[in-house]
Amino acid sequence: MLKIAIILADNVESSIRVISEDISQNLPEVYSVDIFSIKFNCKKPTEHIKPVFKKFWKFKDYEIIHLQAAMPISLAPLIRLLFPKVKLISTEHDFGWNYFKNTLPLVKRVILRLSLYIGRQCCHKNTYPSFSLFKDVTGMDEINSRYSIIYNGIQDCNLNQNDVQLSHSKDTTKRVVVVGNYYYSKGIDLIMSIVDDMPDLEFHLFGNVFNGLNEEEFNFLQKRIENKNVIIHGKVDRDIFIEFLKQKKCVVCIPSRSEVCPLVAIEAMATSHPLVVSDIPVFYELTNEDVAVIFNLNEVNSLKVSLRQAFADYNTFARNVRGMYLNKYNVNEMSKKYEKLYKDIIWKTQD
Repeated sequence: MLKIAIILADNVESSIRVISEDISQNLPEVYSVDIFSIKFNCKKPTEHIKPVFKKFWKFKDYEIIHLQAAMPISLAPLIRLLFPKVKLISTEHDFGWNYFKNTLPLVKRVILRLSLYIGRQCCHKNTYPSFSLFKDVTGMDEINSRYSIIYNGIQDCNLNQNDVQLSHSKDTTKRVVVVGNYYYSKGIDLIMSIVDDMPDLEFHLFGNVFNGLNEEEFNFLQKRIENKNVIIHGKVDRDIFIEFLKQKKCVVCIPSRSEVCPLVAIEAMATSHPLVVSDIPVFYELTNEDVAVIFNLNEVNSLKVSLRQAFADYNTFARNVRGMYLNKYNVNEMSKKYEKLYKDIIWKTQD
């Protein structure tokens, strides 16, 4: 039995928690996987996630510790010092310095940057969910044996595709789904800038949408927020969001200025929804013209044209995105690659 510990920053529902849970549930029985969390700030009980510091000395019993994201990676030097026989793997989910410099105060981002750098060096393997993130964080153009790219994957929604396509063909409402918050990196400001110009479209916004706005900015947007074609769903459980995608005909739009390997894009693929995405490197890596329309971030009109195109070619995109999900982003593909990674790191260190 190969014992693996996955450490998260907190136990709230998030893409990182979903990925970690799917890894733990889809590895062969020869693996025993436990999930730990540094912070416990989820209102709902999560008995399957254990507290890091209460169980810290138990880490000596694990062969591999998988550190998911910045805060856990920062623990790598301490773990390496206290448990030198344990093999450490890191997976980053943020754009390093380029991300933190826009979202954290100076002192915090400098400390985090330094601790992340040291943490990475203490790990036996550094993994990334996209080549774009690898290149941005490391500054390298080629992957060597120290690094690995493993794309995110999710569980299949078990859709009957014929029923979905028949249902969507009868639905004439044009819905645009956007998930995120109002921080600059997420690009929701671009969506809000076009809602007045596209009254025939419904804009469905999920997440802590206006987090990142000050009171003056919120007041400026008030009229647009109150438009009949703007529907604010707010932060909902993932299963509620997935059910919305399963039931409704819509185009999923990701107007981000930075992304890693967003589960929202994969969830759209799994549920047969066309994508409209920004022209940042990761979307050229993760998608193609058969499944997504890529718009120019510097031209708002490009976003409008791209949404129109996605609805005009809806059925073609809907068929193609499902195929891309099954071939590239399903949970079995992700789990197989992590299994190989875990095997390799044990065998190579034993040689």
